[in-house]
Amino acid sequence: MSWPKVAISEFCVTGSGTTPSRKNAAYYGGDVPWVKSGELVGNVISQTEETVTEKAVAETSLKLAPAGALLLAMYGANVGRIAELGIAATTNQAICHIVPDPEVADRRYVFRTLETLADYFVHRGAGGAQSNISQALIKQTKIPLPPLEEQKRIAAILDKADELRRLRRRAIDRLDTLAQSIFYDMFGNSFQDTEITKFIRKIETGKNLVGNDDEDVSAYRVLKISAVNRNGFRPVETKALPSGYEPPAAHFVRNGDLLFSRANTSELVGLACIVDQAPERTALPDKLWRLVPESDARTEFLEQAILSPSSRRQIEQLCSGTSGSMKNISKAKFETLRVPAATPELQKSFANRCKSVREQKRVGSLALEETESLFASLQQRAFRGEL
Repeated sequence: MSWPKVAISEFCVTGSGTTPSRKNAAYYGGDVPWVKSGELVGNVISQTEETVTEKAVAETSLKLAPAGALLLAMYGANVGRIAELGIAATTNQAICHIVPDPEVADRRYVFRTLETLADYFVHRGAGGAQSNISQALIKQTKIPLPPLEEQKRIAAILDKADELRRLRRRAIDRLDTLAQSIFYDMFGNSFQDTEITKFIRKIETGKNLVGNDDEDVSAYRVLKISAVNRNGFRPVETKALPSGYEPPAAHFVRNGDLLFSRANTSELVGLACIVDQAPERTALPDKLWRLVPESDARTEFLEQAILSPSSRRQIEQLCSGTSGSMKNISKAKFETLRVPAATPELQKSFANRCKSVREQKRVGSLALEETESLFASLQQRAFRGEL
């Protein structure tokens, strides 16, 4: 079934905010929530990192968006990311708030539709390393608009599928918590620490090449930085390399590799994971490092050492980059990271204790990949009128 496509401006009210002058202390610390684009990392935003005052609202171009408004990041590391306001709030200038007319459009349906357009917005954006999209582009974007009751039915199906995704992610998070509990039990605060270079023989990386999503361009692929995330390694997160380029053998990803994300958003930079299912003919990018351990060091120990709260705090301090932008950690700074000075025997003991946890996480990650594929399929069918 084919539905008419309608421009967002025809059934939504849109707007954006600003960043009040930091020089005016009277503008910050009030009772009015203020959302930055870097906070668009979840489904619903119910609290903000910063607040502004009524004085700031009165004297600047800040606009109060109502609870239920949809927020779309127009630039920064999260460009194209969508979230919903659970509270009335203002935003910075990098966010477009979208308020659908409830007589014409279901809010959750519009949310799910915009969610599928993230790549579209990124590709239509202007700018250098990071795309910038305008409010004008958002307003003129057309989306399928079936009858209201059909919108609600589609949104309900997709919300249920998304809930299954969240439950499986939560299960993996619990396993991560268990692994970290074992790590803390063995290498807690009383354990002497040392620089991470004691356990790493060398750091390898790939080449800075612009990949694309056209699978027919090249027989070789490159990992996206999203291949390393909180749920472990995601082998599906790849792009085709440019035609005619053949990566050196040393750049290919291998099973057992310990990967480290040296550049990403503030919540994802500095993550590490072990490759348990290396995709074929896939190379490392320059933003992911392969940490090659010393002969007597265990990758399982290094992975959890990097993911530990102590290391996360250190990485936050070592990274460069402004809030909401891509964060980076240099090789020189990474090599100052301090981790527990565990002996090879203790590392082996830790790896053995975590063996069953790793297997459960592997199975859970495969199930999550299946759920992600199902959700993507449902999205495509829904907006083609086939659901």
